Amino acid sequence: MFAALNLEAKHAVPSAVLQAFHSRFPQAQQVHWQRESKTEYEASFTTGTQKCSASFNPGGTWLETETQLAFTDLPAAIQQAFHKRHPEKRIIESSRIEKPDGEMIYEVEFRTGKTRKEELFKADGSIKS
Repeated sequence: MFAALNLEAKHAVPSAVLQAFHSRFPQAQQVHWQRESKTEYEASFTTGTQKCSASFNPGGTWLETETQLAFTDLPAAIQQAFHKRHPEKRIIESSRIEKPDGEMIYEVEFRTGKTRKEELFKADGSIKS
């Protein structure tokens, strides 16, 4: 199944990117593409019940995959560290980010007043710098 593109024709997704995406995520559904920059294309999609996004460079090299998770599905160390740092902040969403080198990073987006912020954590609960 090829992605429905929401890009202008002049910014069409390169075939190498589409091929790499379909090879890596053959079960992806509801795919929408966005050009993040001159060097990055991002697909937002679902696999089963999970919402995901994956980024590729124009040559088709995979850069990362972000999978939305419930805050309670994050490692306990991250939940504890976040609540210690931000005891009364409202969590908007959280996700796991997988990098090509195997590194897993966890992102927590939250609201402080009217401002939306995010923090990146390692699995042990330490802040990713």
